[in-house]
Amino acid sequence: MELGLMQRRLEDYTKSLFMEGLLDAQFLQLQQLQDESNPGFVGEVVSLFFDDSEKLLNELTSAMDQQIVDFRKVDSYVHQFKGSSSSIGAQRIKNVCILFRKYIEEQNIEACLRCLQQVKQEYYHVKSKLETLFRVTSLLNPIVLKENLKHPLGTDSLSNLCQWLDYFANTSLLL
Repeated sequence: MELGLMQRRLEDYTKSLFMEGLLDAQFLQLQQLQDESNPGFVGEVVSLFFDDSEKLLNELTSAMDQQIVDFRKVDSYVHQFKGSSSSIGAQRIKNVCILFRKYIEEQNIEACLRCLQQVKQEYYHVKSKLETLFRVTSLLNPIVLKENLKHPLGTDSLSNLCQWLDYFANTSLLL
């Protein structure tokens, strides 16, 4: 598989994240802040988002499991999660958080529990998709750099990458 085809598949995969509504324009703005002096900027920001989100989800779950739910505390966690989701462009998470806050205001425990499950589902979905995006991007970057220097990466590594991208193409993840 040629490098150009692999890059097009990666671009198609990235576009699909926007088409599914997982990401919004804020993610594009993050990407624009990344440059040669800090090529891992977006990955670092998203990694911090993942770490913070795991903690927030644990705190949120614990708060919702209490006999008497402290809605102010729950609202604080959901507000934080909404803000961090917005900052990386995780649109569907942000939208669930907006609905979640409405139910918090109403003190509707059942609806809040449904939103908690939905926000977890959306979080793990976007996390999986972004991890795939960064994994493929990191695999392609050494090839791009080496190809620009007219120095081959090596047939074994290139072959493995091609097989990996073919796997994604065949499972409709990159189409």
